[in-house]
Amino acid sequence: MHTDKRNFVSVFLFLIIYFFSTDTIAAPKYSSFSLDAISGEILHNNRGFQTRYPASLTKVMTLYLIFEDLEDGKIQKSDLVVFSRNASSMPASKLGLAAGETITLSNAIKALAIKSANDVATAVAEHLSGTEESFATRMTNKARELGMYQTSFRNASGLHNNYQKTTAFDMAILGLRILKDFPDESRIFSQKEFIFEGKTYRSHNKLLFSYPGTKGMKTGFTNMSGFNLISYVTTENKKIISVVMGGSSSTSRNSNMVKVLNKSIKIAKYEIPFPKSNPFIEQK
Repeated sequence: MHTDKRNFVSVFLFLIIYFFSTDTIAAPKYSSFSLDAISGEILHNNRGFQTRYPASLTKVMTLYLIFEDLEDGKIQKSDLVVFSRNASSMPASKLGLAAGETITLSNAIKALAIKSANDVATAVAEHLSGTEESFATRMTNKARELGMYQTSFRNASGLHNNYQKTTAFDMAILGLRILKDFPDESRIFSQKEFIFEGKTYRSHNKLLFSYPGTKGMKTGFTNMSGFNLISYVTTENKKIISVVMGGSSSTSRNSNMVKVLNKSIKIAKYEIPFPKSNPFIEQK
């Protein structure tokens, strides 16, 4: 009996030591951050510089690089993206195309922004860079170029990886830059649904349907990250980018986002000409 108790205690202590020694992030608590998209001024910061798992917010960077290659003429929206066995094996959320099947790049963009399809993210990464690993390296390099110094990518979808990390601040910067650098392409984030092969896919971003002035952008969730959201809102001649990470549910995340947006709108400045150079980020 005593031996059983000692064994139980030993196993319990081992699990505690193992848990705290592995490269993981603590259980999610809300992290939130908000920027004035016109001036670059910080409007709200609650643990915005704490490291988090991005989940499908990762796909905003995937889309950024797609838009960049489109602008540079390296790819066309009519291009066919072929699904490898690796891409087709990705878990949901997904479109479910089999290995060898294809999707136009135009539909791939919609599937990433609206459906948040993991299989499409991998297929596009392989299409652009040969392997998803190579594409993830490019993603991280672009993050550094944009000033996202606490962000590291390991895949194109946001599926969990202990080494794929970011902050609410970095995600706000990404949201700001994709809007500024690709204003026309970024309109895809405001699209509420798209049809592919006869099936209608609706956006996971419920604020598009409920919060006035919402123009996107992206939701995200894994068990390790909690519920994440980047929002872009234009109202009262103001432009706001807000990020909430680590929600315990989509409902509580959305509720917290509404509070952050309401606060940010109250204190944001009225619209002035957007600077051509990168906005100065005033940290308070």
